[in-house]
Amino acid sequence: MKDDAKKSWWRGLGTRPGAPGGGAAVPAGRVRSILDAPWPDLVGVDLSDRGVRVVRVVRRGSRIARIESGERLLPTTEQKSTDLRVAQKGALRDLVRDMGLRGKHAAAAVSGNEVVIRRMALPEMSRADLMAALALECRKHVNFAIEDSEIRYEIVGRSDRAGNPELLLSVCVAHRRRLDEVREALEESGLRPSLLTSRPVAQRALVRATA
Repeated sequence: MKDDAKKSWWRGLGTRPGAPGGGAAVPAGRVRSILDAPWPDLVGVDLSDRGVRVVRVVRRGSRIARIESGERLLPTTEQKSTDLRVAQKGALRDLVRDMGLRGKHAAAAVSGNEVVIRRMALPEMSRADLMAALALECRKHVNFAIEDSEIRYEIVGRSDRAGNPELLLSVCVAHRRRLDEVREALEESGLRPSLLTSRPVAQRALVRATA
């Protein structure tokens, strides 16, 4: 995938466009729009150190007609990161083949020690200033260079502290390497990556979509 296409794809993860450098919202609204849309198939992928899980939900009109799921457990012995990625890709390929999912659009949950989720409160400010403030604040919570990360946020509320308005934020910081690894695993398995999100955001979106 070319760099321009990657950039466009990452911007599609958020509910609103952000400042240059990857600033956009945590994709709760994007997940909800996918769940609410008249999709015939929805494929969800979860890649973890323990195993690979795939769920396919098939809809007929407004009714969910069928739910299919598959899982491949990974070796419990400690593996190098490169060996783990190879094992995950192989397990995902097997699941996609066995479940007949090749060519389907998929959403994936991203997790691991290179993905950090935090609740933050910052003074109310413009979007451009907010992204700069988040970059400074998020440096305290990650063990990798903030320049190598993607930051996504969602404004979940507002408050007032001593007469000063504040933004209450849900913030996700992820290393670009981890995001690329998940996207590439989906593509190599034959799936078409449409969305990367975090587990908490996906769960909340699912609850909201199903009332």
